[in-house]
Amino acid sequence: MSNVQNRVTVVHPGGVRTNIANAGLEKMRAAGREPTAQELARVATYNSRLLTLPAERAAQIIVDGVERGSPRILVGRDAKSVDLLVRLLPKLHPKLLLRVERRLFGDA
Repeated sequence: MSNVQNRVTVVHPGGVRTNIANAGLEKMRAAGREPTAQELARVATYNSRLLTLPAERAAQIIVDGVERGSPRILVGRDAKSVDLLVRLLPKLHPKLLLRVERRLFGDA
């Protein structure tokens, strides 16, 4: 009988600097739709203000957490902040996050 234990680790990533926002624009263009100025501005905001943690650092946080056997891994300060907000204010957090979104992207 093996001594190996099966474990599950849940990863909660924050804003990891990847090409995900730009890839969405490229997919849109490949489908024959040119992004609007508002969509381009939104992607620029994501890239400059939200997707800030280097992917290499995020990967290291995840690997370290898995090696420790952590059941949950929060990747980045923003993931930790949102997790705390959800736990402290479970009913109010959607409204607070909507305010942040409006501040970042406007009312549209």
